[in-house]
Amino acid sequence: MFWIAICLWLIITKFDIQCIRRISAHEVPDEIYKQKEEIVFFFAAIWQVYGYICGQYASHIAEAEADRGVVHDSLCISVNILQKRMSGGHALFFPTLQEISPSSVFLDKVHLKRIDELAELTELDQPFLRMDCANNRIDREINKMVCNHLSSMCMEGQLAKCFGLPVEEHSCIFGLTNEKVGGSVACKLRLMLVREDTLKLIYEHWVQDESEQVPKFQRESHASRWDVLLKMAKMYFDETDADHSCIKDNRIDLTIKIDSAAFEIQARPLGEIAQLDTSVVQAVGASNTLLPPHMQKRSSGIGFRKMRGFRRCM
Repeated sequence: MFWIAICLWLIITKFDIQCIRRISAHEVPDEIYKQKEEIVFFFAAIWQVYGYICGQYASHIAEAEADRGVVHDSLCISVNILQKRMSGGHALFFPTLQEISPSSVFLDKVHLKRIDELAELTELDQPFLRMDCANNRIDREINKMVCNHLSSMCMEGQLAKCFGLPVEEHSCIFGLTNEKVGGSVACKLRLMLVREDTLKLIYEHWVQDESEQVPKFQRESHASRWDVLLKMAKMYFDETDADHSCIKDNRIDLTIKIDSAAFEIQARPLGEIAQLDTSVVQAVGASNTLLPPHMQKRSSGIGFRKMRGFRRCM
């Protein structure tokens, strides 16, 4: 590139080649100095042209990727739920928990670069990032960061367990994917989360035996997620699978806090909830008689406003 630029400069400026031959070695710097303005102008023009070409190429690549549904700088965290239907069979749901920038989870540029490299290598029939945690330290650090982020999303459960409050614990399996399905399915980085017992059910009834019917989906495009879950179940439970090592250690125990009082209210019949509402009103009224006279009126208004809010919640 450098020599091409020099040749172009010589052609454009019509520099006398014969003159160059007559110049001795010690006179070359002086001759270059005389042409300094032309040299600076020429290379500045070359730099502008180069920048324009690079910009146009980047715009073309961005438009092509947008047409293919490629989404950059996005990490979609979703939980996959397989629910039994009253009419028989199952239904698949995968609500999004978060959609954030990958840099908010993977703080080091080295880790982001590694994820980009692995994402580029994913294929239609293998959407998972093939991380080698056994031999690659960067991959192990990426897995730790994923576990730390998932654990931080359940911080209330961890604190509740620490203080002896009611909680629920479940073992979950996670995996990073970059699905290249096309169509209406965006191609972006995803962190899939599924309960271990749910993934085992998928493996036993749909991977091994194929005895169950395919679950119902909210949309036709959601069928591709089912294929990813089948792949995930085989990778995790089938030790002979070629990609078993990529996901075998992707297990985390998550703790969810249970609000026992709210659960008790929700579990009551509607009549008992109404009685509970009345009893609370009576308790508020009775408490007013224990206050000094100058505070009873103010307390009554506050209690009424609180009860109006309570009824709206019901």
